[in-house]
Amino acid sequence: MLIIPAIYLTDGLCSLTVHGETGTEGKYPCDPADVVKMWRVENAKALHIEISNSEFESAKTSDAALKRMTSKVDIPIQVESDCLSLDRAHFLLDELGVYRVVVPASSSDAINILALLVDEFGPRRIVASILGRNSNSGVRDSGIQDVSDTCMHTMESEIEFLLNLKYMGIQRIVYSDQSSQKKNSQPPTNLYKHIAQKTQLAMTIVDTVSSYKHLKALQELYPRKIDSVILSGALYENIFPCQHIWRRVEKTLIEQAQFV
Repeated sequence: MLIIPAIYLTDGLCSLTVHGETGTEGKYPCDPADVVKMWRVENAKALHIEISNSEFESAKTSDAALKRMTSKVDIPIQVESDCLSLDRAHFLLDELGVYRVVVPASSSDAINILALLVDEFGPRRIVASILGRNSNSGVRDSGIQDVSDTCMHTMESEIEFLLNLKYMGIQRIVYSDQSSQKKNSQPPTNLYKHIAQKTQLAMTIVDTVSSYKHLKALQELYPRKIDSVILSGALYENIFPCQHIWRRVEKTLIEQAQFV
């Protein structure tokens, strides 16, 4: 299971910073180039970037930050953006050094753009972001067989939608289920497995892990297709025991003014 740290870029700066050891408050970087370097040192194999800008001019600021980020690390960086055109995708992939673009499949216009992008760049570099349409239904760990007709209809509609994306050329989805992103909630593993089995799409899951136990559950679920997870808050809050080793090392480096 590949763990992908999420970085939220606003006006050229990172909006999340790591929770360090006592005495390191305010010492962790928000400069994007330093943040990607930190995650790479901690053995990240890929990074996920989401961009939001408060003003039109700040798009240039974020682009400059992206360029510095991709030049700092030797691992793939993917960017999620819903303001895409062929020209913008070319700029991200060819000029800024982004490896992959994640496009929310949130409207008919977005899906039309998604089709153009997949045709132009191929399915390894263009993936679809899905906000689960079944977020409030019963396809969860109670078991698929217990789902009501209404819930099953909703699930079947989502499967049909995803199969249409697959027919269009999509091979991987970044899947977000709103109800599972509450702190300490149990990942809806049956839901994920059902989608993977029915569609045979590769799946990256978003922010459903709040403990090592949750990670293990995902890892053993359907490894041939459910192979990665994007983490933000939980990772920055050090949910994995090994992270505390890094934080102690970083505290020493901060005290010696040698951190990033």
